[in-house]
Formats: sequence, structure tokens, C-alpha cells
Amino acid sequence: MPYVKHANLLAFAAFLSVACSVATAWADELIIQRGDSLFVADGAGAAPPRKTIELGTAIDLLWAAAPDGRRLIWLTRSGAARADTADAAAPSGLGVRPATVYLSDSGGGHKKKLFATDALRDRQGRLVATLGFGQDEGKFEEWEPASVSWSADSRTVYLSGVSLVPGGGKATFAVDAASGVAVIDARGRWKSITAATSIDARGGMMVGSGVPPAGASDTTPGPFGRPGPLLLIDLANGTRTPVFDPSSPEGTMADFVSAGSPALAPDGRLIAFSTSGKGLWVVDRKSHAYRLLVAGDVLRPRWATDGKTLYFLLARPGTGTPAIYDLYATDTPRDLSRDAPPPPVRLVMQTLNWFDIAPE
Repeated sequence: MPYVKHANLLAFAAFLSVACSVATAWADELIIQRGDSLFVADGAGAAPPRKTIELGTAIDLLWAAAPDGRRLIWLTRSGAARADTADAAAPSGLGVRPATVYLSDSGGGHKKKLFATDALRDRQGRLVATLGFGQDEGKFEEWEPASVSWSADSRTVYLSGVSLVPGGGKATFAVDAASGVAVIDARGRWKSITAATSIDARGGMMVGSGVPPAGASDTTPGPFGRPGPLLLIDLANGTRTPVFDPSSPEGTMADFVSAGSPALAPDGRLIAFSTSGKGLWVVDRKSHAYRLLVAGDVLRPRWATDGKTLYFLLARPGTGTPAIYDLYATDTPRDLSRDAPPPPVRLVMQTLNWFDIAPE
């Protein structure tokens, strides 16, 4: 998993020392990654996690649990990194290092290869050799995987990528979760549903980390490429809009609109997101009210199925690659006013590399 610098640990520890326990029901199971294995744990962190799947060693390993709670996908890369770099973990594009996505049930059974980017085919069995992105035809070697995710109905798998071309953007491509065939556009290209990464879906709505505007001051690459503005995708209407108007003060790449890993609440109204080293935020997508919930180097906010709890990761100090995190939880805020007291925060478990929600 990507490395995230730890920020202001002492301030965060002081904050935790005055926080009380989260008063909520812990109905969900969690899937957590430690090293090359996945484990199932209860949402309260009360019982020891039980091992389910060995994923294999891979620096750029990506995985996600399905919203139906029954399946998992994970991505591995084949081939060596580019010969023109001394960094073995340097991006080298799908054309140089193809990606293979595997699928299994939540316990690791019935494992199968869902698709591979160097043998991707459409429903007619034709090889898909180009990517659909805007009006251009993209080359596989120009794209690096950034995240994998699911549609809200668990029928479609999304592979998000960032362009390796200078000044390039982001895209999310779709594959049928039952057959592993590519969802293509009218020109036979692998279909991009939106120019964003880190897709999270609820019903007919999706949220992602969009493309930073030209000339944006925040040029630091995050875990999934450059952090960008929160982008809402309405699948029913086919609209793609930023949460904040780019011309407004909130739309000028301020800290709270530069999202790395956004998550939609179950009711689709609130969006939680983290910013690199600058905390965990929540915004109401209709009223646009927003507030900071937790300061520090937060990553990977995810809502419990009942919408009452928000989980997130905090990087442990001094870790390398892959980064090691601790998992915390907090109550979903009722009050988004900026002077509201901070919500209580609870440590769920320590020393993990990644996690996801597995609804029961």
C-alpha cells in the first residue's frame, strides 16, 4: 500500500486522550490486510482476526470487497519494472507490466482469474487494445493502475488509473464482474466511466477523486496520483460535477477539496474524504456544508453499512513501503458547523496495511 507521511502525532494523541468511546452497534465485518494476507475481523476489533486469503507479495497490490459482502477482488502486476529506472517500484504502465484481477468469495474460496489487461476481450471475444478516454484513444502502456472498486450493485468491477503522460489525467474503466469481459464504448474501446480514481458507489451515485485543474498549486502526488477535487457522478442522468464550483473560493484547490479517497455515506448525502496530511473531512453534497473531523495524516475513510460509524486509517510513524496504519472509528457527525466539538474517536486495531468494509 502507498506510503503516507505521519503528521502531528502528538496533537492527535492529545485529541484521543479526551475522546470517549464510540456508542454505536458494530454490525459489519472488516477485511484487513497484513503483509501478503487478508483477514476477517469484527467491526469492534474485539475478536482476533482470522486469516482468509494469501494474496502474494506485490508492492503495488490493490484489492476491494464487494458491496454485497460476498466477494473480493485483488490486482497483481506481472513483469519487471522499467529498465530505465533504478526504482523497482516505479510506474511502468499496463503495456509493460500487465495487470491481472482475481476474484474469490469473502473467505478466499472459489478463486478465479477475472481478467488480465493483456488479454482483455469484449462480449464478442474481440481483443480490446485501446482505452476510451474523452475523445482520445489511449495506449495501455501510458496508464498505471491506481485503485480497484465495485459498482453499487456488485455487478461491475472498476479499475482506475492515472496517466503516465506528462500533464495526463485519470480514468476509471469497467469490467463485468460475472464474465470478466470489458465494458466497451461505441468505438470498441475499454470504456472509461469518468475521469477520476478511488471510485465509491451508492445507488445511482458515485464519488471519486477528480483531475486537478490546470495550474493548481497542489502538485504533490498522493497514493492515487495527484489529489483532485471531489467529483460526483450521477449514473442515471449521466452528469459529472464537482462538489464545489471551481470558480468559488472552495473550488480553488483548498485543503478540504483536494480529495484522495472519498466515500459516500449509505444515504448518499454525506461524503467523507481525506487530504494528504491535512485530516479527515465530511461534506454535505447538497448543502455544501463541511467540517474537519480529525486532524493528521488520515487515509481511507469508509462508512459502516448503517451509516452511523466512519472508519479511517492513520499512518504509524517511521514506516516505509508498504505503509503500516492503525484503524480508528468515529461517529457520523450530526452537526457540520465548523465550531462543533470534535466527535469521539476509538482505536479499533493496530498494525495493518489496508482495510475494507464487508457488509454482513
